[in-house]
Order: sequence, then C-alpha cells, then structure tokens
Amino acid sequence: MGRKRSSNCGDCGKAKNNNDFHKASHSWDGLYSYCKDCCSLRYKRIYKKTKDKYLAGRRKHYHNNLEKQHKKGTEYYKENKSKVLARMKKRYWSDPERLNKQRKKNHVRRARCNGSMGFTNKKEWEKILSIYGEKCLCCGSEENIVADHIIPLCKEGENKADNIQPLCRSCNSKKHTKVIDYRYAK
Repeated sequence: MGRKRSSNCGDCGKAKNNNDFHKASHSWDGLYSYCKDCCSLRYKRIYKKTKDKYLAGRRKHYHNNLEKQHKKGTEYYKENKSKVLARMKKRYWSDPERLNKQRKKNHVRRARCNGSMGFTNKKEWEKILSIYGEKCLCCGSEENIVADHIIPLCKEGENKADNIQPLCRSCNSKKHTKVIDYRYAK
C-alpha cells in the first residue's frame, strides 16, 4: 500500500498535497501534521513572542565566542577568498543606489573621524555643479561627476562648499591626496 497523495492540515484543516507538508521521519506517514504555510505562521508567532530572549541569547553567544568566530571567519576567508570577493563585488556593484548611499555614508564618516568641520548638502552640491557647467574641471567630461575636496579631508581640509570642486571619478582618483584647485587653473 502506497502513501496517500494528500493530507489534511492539523491547523487550518484544509486538504493539501503531500508536497505542501514538511517531511518528518517520526511521523507514521513521514509528514508533519501542519502544512508549510501554517508552520511558517506558527514559527513567526513564536519568534515574535520570544524575539528579545532569542536575540539576547545570540548576543551572549557572540560575545562568549568572539575569538572562535573570528578565527573561523578568517579561516573561511583564506580557503574561499575568490568566492567571498566575488560575492562581495556582486552585492556591492549590483545596486547603484545602495552604492551611492554607502559612498556618502563612508564620506561623512571619514570627515567626522578627521575632525573636519562643516557639511555640504545636496542643494549646495547642485549649485556648485551648475556654476561649473556640470562637467569635470580637469578634463571636461560630463560622466561620473563626483565631489572632490580641493584640500583632502586627510590633510585636514574642510567639508564645506568652498573646498569642493566637480571632477569625474577618474580625475578624482588620479588627483588622490594632492592639493590641486582646478577652479582657477584654466
């Protein structure tokens, strides 16, 4: 005698195909008594009730095993370096909006770490772009225009509009940490 092709869920009572139930070796028919949908809802309810306790346990475990986890992560990275880098690259470059948000976040963090005063907002940046024709002041390109600090933040330059000039990403990378003011060069 073969297995039944459908079963009734013990929670919602609906007759469902066997594929809609998780496998359970302890059960007489090899299936859980609740369908996958009901199991999912049940686990979500349990997690909602015990979330704080669960997260506290995870934090405690993390802090108790910090060195072990770090060592494990380092070993995994060494063994699978190309795989990890490919995954990071795919994640990093796949979403341009996320990429720009992360760049902005890193920029602000670096400025704060360097003790730079001031902050250039989007309106100020758009004003700077319109003044210089929305193109790179070094090569004249109109693609990939970014804000460049004339006096770099690493050399204690300020994060203010009078220290910002529009350059393309390529020219900005070439300039690196040099102090070059292209606004008055031409």
